[in-house]
Amino acid sequence: MKRVLVFVCLFCTTQFSYANGSSGWRGIKHIKAEGTMATLIYPDTAFLNPDNCGRSDFALINFTDPAKQDKVSIALAAFMGGKKINSWFAGCQDTPWGYSVPVMYNITIG
Repeated sequence: MKRVLVFVCLFCTTQFSYANGSSGWRGIKHIKAEGTMATLIYPDTAFLNPDNCGRSDFALINFTDPAKQDKVSIALAAFMGGKKINSWFAGCQDTPWGYSVPVMYNITIG
C-alpha cells in the first residue's frame, strides 16, 4: 500500500511540474507568427500570470514544440468561431524585446 501511495504522489507532482497555472478563459484578439521563434496568442484581456512573467498580454507557442500545429489549430478555431480558450502555462520565456512571456503547455477551446 505504501508503494502505491508513493507512486501516486510522485505521479501527481510530476504532472503539475510541467504546467504551472491556468491562463483563465479568454477570447482571442489576434494571432501572430513571429519570425522563427513562436506563434503569439493575444487575448482580449491579459492572461492570468501564475509564473509572474514580465508580461501576460500575450503568450507564445514555441516553433520547437512538437504539438505546435495542434495548439495553433485550436487557437485559430477559437478565433474564427468566437470561442474562448484556456491554457496552462509552463514557465516564462525571454523575448528579444527585453521581457519574458508565458509559454503555452496546452490549450482548450470552450
